[in-house]
Amino acid sequence: MIRPITLAFLFVAMSAGVVTAADSDYPKRPIRLIVPFPAGAGPDQVARMLGQHLQDTWGQTVVIENRAGALGSIGAQEVARSAPDGYTLMMGTNTTQAANVAMLKNLPYDPAKDFAPIMRTVTTAMVLVVKPDFPAQNLSQFMDYARAHPNMTGGYGSGASQISIAQLQTRGRLSVVAASYRGVPQAITDVMGGVIDLAFADFSLAIPQMQGGTLRGLGVTSPNANDLTPGFLHSRKRCRASRPRSGTDCWRRQARRPPSSTRSTLKASNSCRCPRHVRSSKASA
Repeated sequence: MIRPITLAFLFVAMSAGVVTAADSDYPKRPIRLIVPFPAGAGPDQVARMLGQHLQDTWGQTVVIENRAGALGSIGAQEVARSAPDGYTLMMGTNTTQAANVAMLKNLPYDPAKDFAPIMRTVTTAMVLVVKPDFPAQNLSQFMDYARAHPNMTGGYGSGASQISIAQLQTRGRLSVVAASYRGVPQAITDVMGGVIDLAFADFSLAIPQMQGGTLRGLGVTSPNANDLTPGFLHSRKRCRASRPRSGTDCWRRQARRPPSSTRSTLKASNSCRCPRHVRSSKASA
């Protein structure tokens, strides 16, 4: 069994700067919430839900801006370079805050120095998905088929989905050609279109497509069973291929952000109530 991987969604603000005015009435003007992944991705869905809640709570506009590309590093870099006033935030993940350190050369920001956590929002698992007419009906059949048909293509659009494919290859002794996408939504679109054979998608993307019959789920990466994926093998079950890891979402902000704005963001975020599919995803990790 593989220890779970965690994904982090983060609120971030600017770095060092002199704050000349009191922040007790923060926010005084609109907030930018940068999502370093494309529209429709898991971080984007969470950002829009919480952004709307913060806007309603604060009475200030929260503008969601997608800055996708390079496994989230483009958006993260933009936030890291923003002015240090607490009005530019980010919904990050463990891709931007952890995995990119190992997977990308010359990372244009320092996850440890440029950002600090505000709160965790969601913990979600990844689901191995294929087309509905894929020859395998379950994970065991998939492993047999994959070994008999080497060099299948798998798409990834985040660190978690990329590592999931790598773990599947290594632990399952498979040969899979991994293709990089701008985001996970683009990868699963190509699975549905027959361009690639498989992908790993988080619950918020996989479950609706599975329920609509446009994708078939074969296995889930959570360490425990989940009622949204009944009958799926999970990482506490013995299987011929170890499960890829699950993800944890957090809110983070950039280091040295004005403390009062941090407290205001945390307080407002804590009052948000997640819908059922998000709560179920949290329970799975």
